[in-house]
Amino acid sequence: MTTVTLRNISAATIKADAVVIGVESDGDDLRIAPGGEAIATAQDAGFPSLLKSLGGSSKPGEVAKLAGNGATKAAVVLAAGVGKVGDLSNETLRQAAGAAVRAAAGLKTIAIALPVTTDEQVRAVVEGALMGGYTFDRYLGKKSDRVGEIVVLTDRARTKSATQSAETGKVVAEAVNFTRDLVNTPSNDLYPQSFAETLQTRAKSSKSKDRLWKAITESRWGSQEKYARERLGISPPSLSAYRSGNTPCPKSIADKVAKDFDIGAEYWPGGIVD
Repeated sequence: MTTVTLRNISAATIKADAVVIGVESDGDDLRIAPGGEAIATAQDAGFPSLLKSLGGSSKPGEVAKLAGNGATKAAVVLAAGVGKVGDLSNETLRQAAGAAVRAAAGLKTIAIALPVTTDEQVRAVVEGALMGGYTFDRYLGKKSDRVGEIVVLTDRARTKSATQSAETGKVVAEAVNFTRDLVNTPSNDLYPQSFAETLQTRAKSSKSKDRLWKAITESRWGSQEKYARERLGISPPSLSAYRSGNTPCPKSIADKVAKDFDIGAEYWPGGIVD
């Protein structure tokens, strides 16, 4: 699993396999975005022109790969587009971080030196980096090469709020990637019962306060269940429900869902089961 940490250190001195810097456009010219100043300073004045000649672009989602050339301890510099000067947004940072991580697939450690000066930007970069590195290789004999560690370089690295923002970004990205796994899993492997069991397993291992109510319901199937299982090879329908924190699920909702999906449901105090 890819790990994410925050550090307040120069992009020129951090030990990593690759350093990610942002590229922004000012008219027809390219500039190194804030965060990568140390790399730009270590290069000669013609670095932006060189970057452009090698295919560098400020377009979000595009990445150019260059040799470190002594400007950083990393062997590789990944120049990710972040748009026009003054147009930086959280979504742009997500795209840039994600594209850079995909381009760095197989490397052990990468340092991201994009413009990250607020907690919201910290979260955006973490989300983009983790979601950008997503691959679905469950059925492949040879697994995809993933980046082992992502280090986000920011002056806010030691603040509690930035740490919390990074953690929120991790949770969001992991949830999105988990959902992607579910979507990509074929129906012969992910049917109602296995879906409910997958959610139950995830809920048990979760550190959050979310809880899962799971009950494989059979009341509507009755005597047909045995026939369905043994002769048709299918499972009875299941419904799983999450609730966050202490927010209960009203019984009216549980009853309506059960009716709409034509399945039985049990109602437990404070929440719904399936």
